[in-house]
Amino acid sequence: MKLYNKLAKYYDAVFNHDYEKEVKTCDKLISKKGTLLDIGCGTGGHMKAFQKIGYSVEGLDKSKEMIEQAKNKMPNTVFHKGRMQWLNLSKKYDAITLLNRTILFVKSKRQLKGTLKRIHKHLVNDGILLMDLDTHEDYFDQDKNQTHYFNNQKGVEGSITEEYDQRGNKILWSANFSINDKGQITRVVDNQEYLMINFRDVTYLMRELGFKVSVHDMKGKETNNYEQPLLIVGKVFKDS
Repeated sequence: MKLYNKLAKYYDAVFNHDYEKEVKTCDKLISKKGTLLDIGCGTGGHMKAFQKIGYSVEGLDKSKEMIEQAKNKMPNTVFHKGRMQWLNLSKKYDAITLLNRTILFVKSKRQLKGTLKRIHKHLVNDGILLMDLDTHEDYFDQDKNQTHYFNNQKGVEGSITEEYDQRGNKILWSANFSINDKGQITRVVDNQEYLMINFRDVTYLMRELGFKVSVHDMKGKETNNYEQPLLIVGKVFKDS
């Protein structure tokens, strides 16, 4: 997580997410523009896009530095600093999202179940949990090692070199960042450990907790082709 503290200022330039496009897909699956908690909200890109189309949003992130960047975009929005594993807020939401690999930060299957259980308690009847799985057992390519180049209209440019190494049930993501901000050079080298998740375990745990589960591709279409990045949707039963 120290990686995201160091990169908070440059996160949007480095990763260059198309937040509005991603949120458009999420909106189709959520289908109700109510209250939404974005767990692992980062710099608030998804939150701002959700708010723009009518959602009442709040964010949660472990990184104070990332939340500070998000507040610059959305100064009048509620943010919570904390871990999803210990989620304990005093309200329920119509939707909760975990995007950009957020769910992979759990350390074990036991912690995964505990996190899903806490999320379930924070959803209203008919509430929706939506999370992405772009790295899981059915879709993991150790040959994915690659270098990306980026630049933005504010004069920030550079490169990120990524390497993936599976170690048991964990994935070690090693990243080397070189960032040029109008001549000021910043270099960050760090490792991030992800849990290698079996999506069948995830969906089984969700059903056990009382979710009705569906699996979709990254365009939002329901699918049974699991050898690709996935969107997992869980809807809380009225009587659960």
